[in-house]
Order: sequence, then C-alpha cells, then structure tokens
Amino acid sequence: MIKPLVRKTLHEEIVNQIMDGITNGRLQPGNRIDGEAELARQFEVSRNIVREALKSLELIGVVHTINGKGSFISEDALTGIELMRLVRMMKNENYTIDLLESRIMIEGDIAYLAAQRATKKDIEDLSIIERETEEWIKKGSYKFQNGLRFHMKVAECSKNHIMQKFLRSISDELTAQRGQLILAHKSNDELMLELKEHISMIKFIKERKPEETKKVMQMHIMRAMRILKECE
Repeated sequence: MIKPLVRKTLHEEIVNQIMDGITNGRLQPGNRIDGEAELARQFEVSRNIVREALKSLELIGVVHTINGKGSFISEDALTGIELMRLVRMMKNENYTIDLLESRIMIEGDIAYLAAQRATKKDIEDLSIIERETEEWIKKGSYKFQNGLRFHMKVAECSKNHIMQKFLRSISDELTAQRGQLILAHKSNDELMLELKEHISMIKFIKERKPEETKKVMQMHIMRAMRILKECE
C-alpha cells in the first residue's frame, strides 16, 4: 500500500517506496509503473517531485522508460537497488571523499602511463566509448555505470596490471560513487562537461602528453569531489 509522504525529502521517499515494492515482490521486472499524474495523486505530491524520483530510479537502472508507453521495472532492478544501498552506505560513512582522494592520486598516475603506452587500438576504443556515451546522454538513456567504462579502459591503456586489478577490486564502490555523483546533479549539461574532459584526455593520450593527461584526470576527479561536497 502506498503511503502519503510527510518528510522533506519527498522524491527520496518515493524512490524508497518503489524500491521496497520491488524487494518485497509486489513489483516485478516488466511491470508498468503508474503514470506521473496517478503517482502524484497517490503520494500526495507534485508531478515534478514524481518526475525527479523516476529519473533517479532510471539513472540507477531500476526502471526504464519507453516513449509513449510509460515507465517499467527493469530486469536488473535488484542490482540497481543494491548499488543504491551502497551509495547510501558510502555517504553515511563519509567514505566517498576518501575514495575520491585516493582516485586523484592513483588515476592521475594511471592516466600518465596511458599517454605513454596506449596503442592505436586502445585510443580507437576510448573514442568509441565516448561516442556511445554522447549518444546515451542525448537520448536520455545514460546510466551511471556507463562512466566507469572510460576509466577502466584508461587503466587498461596503462598496461599496468596491478593498477588495473586494483580498480577492478573496487568497481562496486566506483560505480556507487558514480551513482552518488549523478544523483547529485542529474544534469545533461554536467554530463556533457564530463564527456568533454574525457575527450580532452583522449586527445592528450593520442598526442603522447602524459603530464597533460594526468592533470586533466586529476581535475576531472576533483570537480566531482567539489560537486559532492556542495551537496552535503
């Protein structure tokens, strides 16, 4: 049973109730969610708040939208819910900033090595990732897992197996952190700015400029840190 909302974080309460419905089996993969107007009536909130909640659920892969048909529970909704829980755990334990500080140091050096060691095929793969990312952003189908692909590929370009293994070992945390960042701004303009930073790194990798690549990577992660600090 849907309950009227009384707390200030209204869109988070909608997210919580829909996720609870999935975990308790009331909502199944493939089920259509009621439309914005009906959800707004049931939750006793504005349609803008419902829209914000559905956008958050779509970004974490819990729901997907089909134009003209509505929003549906995704097949991998439970995976998205687990990632959301990890996002909240990291935020509550102030783990996110520690992870970002570590990434500034480690991924800066990874980017430096990538500019020295990336093959022509590596650079082509990076460019493909960014073209696909741009299409996802423009179509509104971007998911926060998408951004991790670029960083993992840069690690692969470094040819340093220990650094690659390290990033893979914390891939869940990296994905959750990405989710926290995307949920904080939910802006296509911000996503396009990140894309431009990725493209700048590809350019410097192609030109074999390790110092410049490292600098852009560190600035890229530091900007994410500023966004999250501002949202605290």
